[in-house]
Amino acid sequence: PVASPTLASLSFSVSQDLSAIRAVEGTCEACPFFPRSGAPIYTADDFAAVYDGRRSWALGSQSCPLAAELCPGTTTLRLAESPDLECEQLVLPFYGLASALMLVCFSLGTPFLYGHLIREHTWRYFQLPADPAADVDDQWAWRVQLSKSNKASNLYADFEYRFRYYKLAVLVQKCLLIVTLIFCAELPLFAAGIFVVIHAIFLAISSFLRPYLDPRPDMLAIAVSFVSTFNPAMALLAFLGVPAPDWTGLAILAINLGVPICFVAVGVYLRHMQRGKKAEAAARRAEALERERRSLAELGEDVDEDEWDPDSPFLRLQRQQIERAINEYTLRFLVNFFAIVVVFCFLAGSVVLLGFFNRNLQAPVIGHT
Repeated sequence: PVASPTLASLSFSVSQDLSAIRAVEGTCEACPFFPRSGAPIYTADDFAAVYDGRRSWALGSQSCPLAAELCPGTTTLRLAESPDLECEQLVLPFYGLASALMLVCFSLGTPFLYGHLIREHTWRYFQLPADPAADVDDQWAWRVQLSKSNKASNLYADFEYRFRYYKLAVLVQKCLLIVTLIFCAELPLFAAGIFVVIHAIFLAISSFLRPYLDPRPDMLAIAVSFVSTFNPAMALLAFLGVPAPDWTGLAILAINLGVPICFVAVGVYLRHMQRGKKAEAAARRAEALERERRSLAELGEDVDEDEWDPDSPFLRLQRQQIERAINEYTLRFLVNFFAIVVVFCFLAGSVVLLGFFNRNLQAPVIGHT
């Protein structure tokens, strides 16, 4: 309506029930607070202005004493890019459910896939005999790094035995970085701080734990983590308004290029030293074994062939059988896993399609004039 009661024409309080107001006859006159030219037409710029807090829809609410009761108004959550979509009725029931399905399928399913394959492969590889005099990491490297036909060994073969699940930690790091980038895009200062914290944690892990069997990827991981921590730290200082000297850009370029090169060179040297130490240890074990064989031969006892001898035909056959079983199991598991992924994607797409139809059904119909 374009007319409403005024205080001058009513003999009762404003808080009285609205039904009683409508029941009064002959007491209504034109409201001076309501636009006489009809309802205003709101444009997309008005929606954007309201979203940014520059404009209020409560027309006349600062002057009309009955506006709060006649037009109480409501507050709803709507998408910034599409204000016609109400989150509670159109977004969350459909697009929110589809997002939850994809979250379970990929964000949780991928770590489960990696962890399950690593666990199963570890159990199967430990059926291979190894040198009992060697340490755990040498036995682990002998079992997994000599593999030729296992295509999934890169999930764990580069890491020490106790860090064979380290690939999952790398997935967690990437997930945290992506979540920070998506949900903190409007807060660059906070996002830069979170980036510094995440990379600093993995810099400490790479520096103190060194999860790789080879020192070269260890040194490269330390260098990459250091550079990844340094760059957002410089951005954080810039956001805080800390003045930087003129040569800052040159220093950043030098650190991003020089640090990885220097650390890789150190890794090559450490790898050379590691190979020498392992060769000496293997020679000592072989010498001790040879002495033991000679002692048994002098006593007239039979000397059995070592089960873990890599030149043993029995061991080569056993390795081939184990790797064939690993590949068959991995293939079956991947087929089942991606079948579940297809089902989840179909369900998510169906829910999104239902939301699209529901939105069109609830849209107002405007006739041609």
